Amino acid sequence: MAGAAGKSSRSWQVHRSGGCEGAIIQKLLMRGAEVVRTSVKTSVKTEVALKGEETLPLDTFFTTVPAGDGQFELRMLIELQPQGITFEQIGRQYAARVDVIIRLSDEADRVITENSASLPMELTREQLDRSKAFPLRYIYETPVLAGRYKADVIAVDVVSGKGGRVERDETVDEREAGRRSTFPAPAAGHDAFWFEAAELSDAERHSILGQQYLDAGKLEQAANELDRALQDNPLDQDVLVKLGRTRLELGQNREALEAVDSVLWYDRWNLDALLVSSVAQLRLDRVDDCRGTIDLVLRQYPGSIVAINHCANAYLELGEKERAQELFCRSLEIEPDQPQVKSVMEGFRTR
Repeated sequence: MAGAAGKSSRSWQVHRSGGCEGAIIQKLLMRGAEVVRTSVKTSVKTEVALKGEETLPLDTFFTTVPAGDGQFELRMLIELQPQGITFEQIGRQYAARVDVIIRLSDEADRVITENSASLPMELTREQLDRSKAFPLRYIYETPVLAGRYKADVIAVDVVSGKGGRVERDETVDEREAGRRSTFPAPAAGHDAFWFEAAELSDAERHSILGQQYLDAGKLEQAANELDRALQDNPLDQDVLVKLGRTRLELGQNREALEAVDSVLWYDRWNLDALLVSSVAQLRLDRVDDCRGTIDLVLRQYPGSIVAINHCANAYLELGEKERAQELFCRSLEIEPDQPQVKSVMEGFRTR
């Protein structure tokens, strides 16, 4: 997962208009996280939400803020209405937990970033009675470039096992950023359970932007962002592979090979790194090395159509047409619905 996948909430609070009860509830909720993990029913399957069954009252809102150099901060607010939150009595306390998964994709359905969080709550009986109208609100923020995006959000109420899913489209535009927001305005005296996702590190932010620049074909900017990500985390394998791909696109084959060699030193079977390595070796006329790499890929990933198609193309570049045809045939046996591979095979037959 790119970006903040798997991160838990960093900070949160219960908002009230005046008084000190919010601070009391905040303290209890922070202490209650472990109680919820060990005591509340946790056998929840997200398939319930994915199939659209038992839909929870869930919604998503956006606001965008310019960050300079054509970059923006996209803030998402996930809101679950109070009827979607189920508390379970544990001793003298009442505990609940909502699990949230966010996937942000661009208009080509490429995943930009993913985030998941478990949001625990624990209240006394008196606090529970007063909070029955509280929605749950979770804020997640990520850097993006201008463009069209889709947020796919899943929420699961752990105690009841009910799930909900919502998809929302958002356009990030220089003219509208900072002036338009779909965030709901807080009403006077309106209470809510507020959570905020852990802040992305500088390395994560540069990695997310680097991938977006790479997808957009802005290779120099991509390389710059990925290099900056590695300054903070020089052993990040995902970033090293992205940088390797970027260097290949720039025609910097030695630098591409150096980037993925660092990955393969730690993880010899990393498929993405092996694929980049084979292309760089071929372009550098290291033919024997390239053959060794693609043979290794085929032995290690015999059922992967990505691996098989890549190696088939490599054999075409090496002038081994029959071996390439054999691999494309194997690929179609695994997954017949591949128009591009079928087109290549038709080309073989007409030559």
